[in-house]
Amino acid sequence: MQPLIDALEPISAQLIEAFVYEPAAAGQGTGHGEVYLALVGEVDLFEVSPLLDKAEHELGRPIHVSLCSVDEWTAESSAFLRAIKSGPRIDLMPGLASCREARLDT
Repeated sequence: MQPLIDALEPISAQLIEAFVYEPAAAGQGTGHGEVYLALVGEVDLFEVSPLLDKAEHELGRPIHVSLCSVDEWTAESSAFLRAIKSGPRIDLMPGLASCREARLDT
């Protein structure tokens, strides 16, 4: 998932959550299917899409992004959001935090 972390690093300060969810996070992915990425924070698709182009190429898999504001994430009103919150996922935030720390150390 390093290509995703590298791609999201420029907007990491705007994110409170970033993770890959079903089916790849459940270990059911074959490595050839789509990547489902959830981003929670103050970002929009026009900002995110160009950043993910390189990651999509490196992974050789299409990336589908679900964007969510902090208010939407905490409202618990969407069945979709409840499902991805409770399902398996691969958290990208620790990797993003490491990238930020490494950048600050240089």
